[in-house]
Amino acid sequence: MVQGAFPFKAVIFDMDGVIVDTEAYYQIEQREFFEEFGIEVSDEELLATVGASFQSFQRSLVDWLGRIGRAVTPDEALRIYRDWKNGREVDYAALMNPGVHEVLAGLKERGERHTHAARSFSANAFLLGREKPGMEPVPSPLVS
Repeated sequence: MVQGAFPFKAVIFDMDGVIVDTEAYYQIEQREFFEEFGIEVSDEELLATVGASFQSFQRSLVDWLGRIGRAVTPDEALRIYRDWKNGREVDYAALMNPGVHEVLAGLKERGERHTHAARSFSANAFLLGREKPGMEPVPSPLVS
């Protein structure tokens, strides 16, 4: 790692796509959901959800559940998905992009402030510095 003055007060890494490659995992996870519920969804429809907003994902859930005769509100659809997903741990270490451990360790070694940020569909929240299994060294939450 290059030594010298660090030009930033802190570094915030986006979790999905930068630190970990989650899109492929989420596609597999959603396929499992569809199979368990007997919902037919084309590959094209599923790929259209990549990078979708929270609200778009909720609308898709309503549509998909409607295909099996479950007329639900967006909040009910999300609750069904969350209940199904509850307890399913994600192995973030297996999804981590190459070089991430080294970069985070280098920043920590230099004493530089860093964290990660992620949008959580399950919590409908924006998260900073939330610990994830296999994410050592875990970036610290930025306080100031």
